[in-house]
Amino acid sequence: MATPRILVVEDSKTMRFYLQDLLKKEGYLIETASNGKEALEAIEESQRLNNAFNIVITDVVMPEMDGLELLQKVKEINRDIIIIVITSEATIETAIRALNLGATNFLRKPPNSKEILDVVWRASRLKELSFESEELIPFMTRTLYMEIPSQIRLIKGISHNIIQEAKLMGYDERELRDKIPVTIDEAVTNAIRHGNKGDESKKVKIQVDINTEKIKIVIKDEGEGFKVQEVPDPTDPKNFLKMSGRGILFMRLSMDEVVYNDRGNELTLIKYKYPKE
Repeated sequence: MATPRILVVEDSKTMRFYLQDLLKKEGYLIETASNGKEALEAIEESQRLNNAFNIVITDVVMPEMDGLELLQKVKEINRDIIIIVITSEATIETAIRALNLGATNFLRKPPNSKEILDVVWRASRLKELSFESEELIPFMTRTLYMEIPSQIRLIKGISHNIIQEAKLMGYDERELRDKIPVTIDEAVTNAIRHGNKGDESKKVKIQVDINTEKIKIVIKDEGEGFKVQEVPDPTDPKNFLKMSGRGILFMRLSMDEVVYNDRGNELTLIKYKYPKE
């Protein structure tokens, strides 16, 4: 693994130089900033140069921009950057808030060298494990299986879990958020309302297989099914305003393949990671 790049953000010149010297002696690549605003500019520049920081160590109380605001903005730019906050005993609640916002760990002021090196080593190890996991992605298939009662309120959670698993396989989260929720909402709502007729004793089974090529979602209800061929072609302009088949239209616009079984109670949806030529 490449040597971690660390940005130390600390308004105290003494503490900033102390952390810089300590970590440099351990072989880390160190840059510094005296406040959150300066740090954010350095992080944005590193992203533009495709040379992102791996770890940010930041004080909480600083002029220009405090550590918590910096933390939030960094996570918006690159969620993979590991953030360690420095806080005093008097602001331990702030440290807890930082952890809830996505910080990986915190150091209490005044930090001792052993604690600093231990926390940073743990952070660098997390990054190393992340890289090791990425090497396995081409050989992996992530599978989700859910069997839910016919309750509409459960649908939102299905989309969330699919997106999180696909993100780990390198899919574009922003594109998935545009495609997956509307597709799952239509497909599972149809399975509950039209397939199972709203009968909560009947189940909807969802299996999701995700690899580096595609996301495959199979949704099956326990209803009698329907004749798919009798649904008006939703892609025909004269049927655009008809409610019947509109869900199929939405799904076809979001997914690359939409296929029902002969009985009409099982739907297969496929989204390719890259467009097919």
